[in-house]
Amino acid sequence: MDDAERASPRAASFLPALLGVQGTLAALGRPPVLALVSTASSREGLQDLQDRLGLQGACVRAEPIYRPNLFLEARHVASIGDKVRALMPILSAAPGAGVVVADTIPQAETVYRRLAALGADVELEHGGLSRAMRQGALRRFGDGDAPILVTTGSLTAAADRPDIRWIAYCDLPPSPEAFWNMASRAGRDGRPARITVLGCRASRRRHQVQQFGRMPAAGALTGLIEAHARLGDGPVDTAMLAREASLSPRQTERVLDMLAQTGLAARDDRGRWRFEHTGSIDHAVVAAALDEARGWVLRHLEQMQLYCTSAGCRWQWLMQ
Repeated sequence: MDDAERASPRAASFLPALLGVQGTLAALGRPPVLALVSTASSREGLQDLQDRLGLQGACVRAEPIYRPNLFLEARHVASIGDKVRALMPILSAAPGAGVVVADTIPQAETVYRRLAALGADVELEHGGLSRAMRQGALRRFGDGDAPILVTTGSLTAAADRPDIRWIAYCDLPPSPEAFWNMASRAGRDGRPARITVLGCRASRRRHQVQQFGRMPAAGALTGLIEAHARLGDGPVDTAMLAREASLSPRQTERVLDMLAQTGLAARDDRGRWRFEHTGSIDHAVVAAALDEARGWVLRHLEQMQLYCTSAGCRWQWLMQ
């Protein structure tokens, strides 16, 4: 199973459909599993992934992430204009392919326009563009026709070129895993490469507001529990729950996963869900589920804030 970290909501590239992998493995008679990951490097992340794939007691081999050809740095830069100006010395000092990682679509478009106005040969890729435009931008960057890519997402295989000389984050990455998922793509040819975070103290607060806004409201959590109660005490599949609760499939998967993490719901071998609370709803338990998820967001943002403000070796911090 390649990119196995996508089975965990902790991953920046989380794929809700992979939450059913454990049931699929059970239906296949529990065949031997090789799970390959690139970003779930922390012990907490690896244990979470083992739990989700039903691989308790698995043999874990974690390769060291240290690569002496990568130079890590962080700078305190607040305004978008200052960020673009800070990018110019990076472009000059490390000529060659580079990636600018923007936090939002408006930020990506602003950086793209300003770099293009300064004469840079740059491509733009974000979720607001059509699929053809996104694939075209990634292909031109991957083929070497454009040396710079401004993006809001992870690089696909089409743009995974080995000669990326620099990667610059226009804001604080949301977690160490999200940071390393992109940063590890630089300098894969063994030559020197630079990873720069252009963050500021306000970035943590902004990320906190954005990520909390993506979380399901308490009403969605309790609504899903009520929907299950209306459907009966037996196990119910995800699609039926989504229709009954009037939620999208993706939102339903996220809510179910949050409930599962706190013991309120469990998935059986056939991928169906059973709830612990089908009568009276314990709102305190639901609130605790939200608090746990928010705590995870805050812990990771705090880790990235420490990475950016550390006076010590950032490689040492990242490996610890």
